[in-house]
Amino acid sequence: MTFRHRLTPRFVVILIAPLILLTLIAGRTLRIDDAPSFIEGKSAYAASRPDARGALLPASFPDQRREIFVNLKAALVIDNNSGAPLYAYSADSVRPVASISKLVSAITLLDMDFPRDSIVTITREDARRSSKSNLYIGDRVEAGDLLYVALIGSDNRAIRALGRTFGGSHGEFAALMNKTCRKIGMRHTKMVEPSGLNKENVSNATDCALLVNYGLKYKEIVRASSKKSYRFPVTNRRGKHLYRKVITTNRLVYSRYKTLVGKTGFILAADYCLATILEDRNGQRLTVVALGAPRSSIRFKEARRLADFGFRKLRKAARASKS
Repeated sequence: MTFRHRLTPRFVVILIAPLILLTLIAGRTLRIDDAPSFIEGKSAYAASRPDARGALLPASFPDQRREIFVNLKAALVIDNNSGAPLYAYSADSVRPVASISKLVSAITLLDMDFPRDSIVTITREDARRSSKSNLYIGDRVEAGDLLYVALIGSDNRAIRALGRTFGGSHGEFAALMNKTCRKIGMRHTKMVEPSGLNKENVSNATDCALLVNYGLKYKEIVRASSKKSYRFPVTNRRGKHLYRKVITTNRLVYSRYKTLVGKTGFILAADYCLATILEDRNGQRLTVVALGAPRSSIRFKEARRLADFGFRKLRKAARASKS
């Protein structure tokens, strides 16, 4: 029998079929690995959280900005009901996040169950390079009040005093903050001090989304996030008892959406930042992260645009499912 006679159609099928099958399997594997938005029916946001064994699963948000463009360095909008990303722009790029760091500090302190009624004295170390503050060297304030001052007014002296008092030095407290980040699943975040004034406090929009959602577990963070102002008692260095007041740095508390968790931030290296969870009148929730706005007003304008865009998409999806 010649070689030409042995190459029958049946023989060719038997020879090539396994190769075709292997190619299809390899192609399917590549498609699954390269599709970061949804994995086995779960969004990348959900997959980025620790699983039952504490192992971290990969998460990534490719750019989705065809429908709306924003004046930000990075942005992310997530449907809290499904965990699906509704909008993403440079969500995985790591950059300074300024006072959003204070939310990590607050969670670290609350996990320590620090004594809220302890009296903390503001020192010269707390005041260094933080001229804008309602706290002065020698002021004595309850620790619980300082937490609200730090979260509502974004006061650097307040959070530094808390970190120093209950966590040792700023460096030692930063080590605790990094443990908090790992527990939350913030794999691209690094903290070097509690306030966010240092540009080496870095994260990305994806990790910031995880952070604000983790903050929902803490009643003090939720209360502080919705307050427009906070009045607190102080004993100054002369022994005089008086009251001071801080105003929220988050203008979204005046919007038509309810702010469940929110934190602003600004240093020159980070520009103006915001990470928040908003709820509309129908009870729908969105996570909105806006990083790197050139001005404070633009930060809130673009965050509102992103929220409007996200809630509009949810309403359209709800109408489509009913019909």
